[in-house]
Amino acid sequence: MNGLRVASYPGAFVTDSPDVMAKKFEDNVYDQIVKKLTEPTGGTKAGSKKGNSNIAFKGTLEEVNQHFRDMGWTDELPIIPPSIDKIQEFLKYTDYSADKEIAIVPQAMRRATPAVIAANGVMAGCKPEYMPLLIAMAETMADPYLNYRDLATTCMIVPYGFANGPIAKQLGVVSDIGAISRGPNPALGRALGLMVQNLGGFKPGKNYMASFGYFNRGFFVAEDEGQSPWKPFHVEEKGFDKNVSTVTLGGTMTWQTGSCRYNKDVTVMAKALSDQMQHTLGTYVTLFWREWDQNMVLVFMTPAVANMFAKAGWSKQDLIDWLWNNSYVTMEAIGGEKGIRALMADKTYGDTPAWFWKKVLEKAKEGPSAKIPLLVTKEEIHIVVTGDNGRDKLGTLWSWYNKPTTHEIKLPANWDNLMNKLGYPPLKTFFSN
Repeated sequence: MNGLRVASYPGAFVTDSPDVMAKKFEDNVYDQIVKKLTEPTGGTKAGSKKGNSNIAFKGTLEEVNQHFRDMGWTDELPIIPPSIDKIQEFLKYTDYSADKEIAIVPQAMRRATPAVIAANGVMAGCKPEYMPLLIAMAETMADPYLNYRDLATTCMIVPYGFANGPIAKQLGVVSDIGAISRGPNPALGRALGLMVQNLGGFKPGKNYMASFGYFNRGFFVAEDEGQSPWKPFHVEEKGFDKNVSTVTLGGTMTWQTGSCRYNKDVTVMAKALSDQMQHTLGTYVTLFWREWDQNMVLVFMTPAVANMFAKAGWSKQDLIDWLWNNSYVTMEAIGGEKGIRALMADKTYGDTPAWFWKKVLEKAKEGPSAKIPLLVTKEEIHIVVTGDNGRDKLGTLWSWYNKPTTHEIKLPANWDNLMNKLGYPPLKTFFSN
């Protein structure tokens, strides 16, 4: 909103007492409001434009990078300039026209068109043939179920995505060792981060408010469907056909890594994952904002671990059921009834509903070993098989704002011809029986 006048509160509301807050308003904020409402704005400074309306800037590589940084269009790292020629190459891999409205992306509610999506892909270092994945990402970003609107929280939410189906295999999206860091994956993850910034309008330090920033603006992998003993995520959890290609997006506030080594008693292995979930969520998550029913735990599990469970006769749903029933906080951990009443009086937990506190107090009568479940429903637990098949690793991702959301990847009618010219095997090569 050009010319918007803003009065800023100095500091954070939640760390100031009412008296300090009142004094700051009297000494600072009110004067700002009067000044902003009574002085002319003088307009806003437009970005530099040269040439026709399709060209935002002309200059050297260094000048283009500096201009894009100044305009807030980059992640502060060097980009590949999205020239008209490069964008046109990307547009060859979609049947949509360049200005077709693909989605309206929150929170800025900007139009995601193929031309704009392609520009972000170019900047991130993607290849033109990744365009169908990028379009599916933009569509998914606009899905209310994903709730990317709340990425602005002061908690650090890092967007992530993963691919399923034949196109992931055809394009070589990596699903084994070092998946986040290899092949097309780093560019796809960066493109997701740039689209969050440029389509969603999230600007770090302005309205993308993680208190400590973002160690990575986005990451992307593929599920290892060939090594997994279970049905793929998009089939078992989302109901797609196994030969449909999809993109799933989510967001995470954590990345908790752990191990799950072989044991004859498979519940010992499940306990390793349960312990990791309890360390990730802890007492705070279990007791806070319970009525939202928005917690999400997604586990990246290496194929080696998944196959240990499968050989013991466990399905993915068996494991999810066990985790839901056996992941909890004990009364002893929160100080019993006395501790619960102290938490009830703590404003930090003010959003937790009265019905939940009542249930917890009833549980407290069972003694110090009584259990409070970490999650409200088992539908909040998700498992994706990916990563190094030679290792016993788990990666637990958690967020209370974003739920994994899946959209189909739509291919242009001439996809097979386009890919044949580039030397890729036909898509049917990667279909499952």
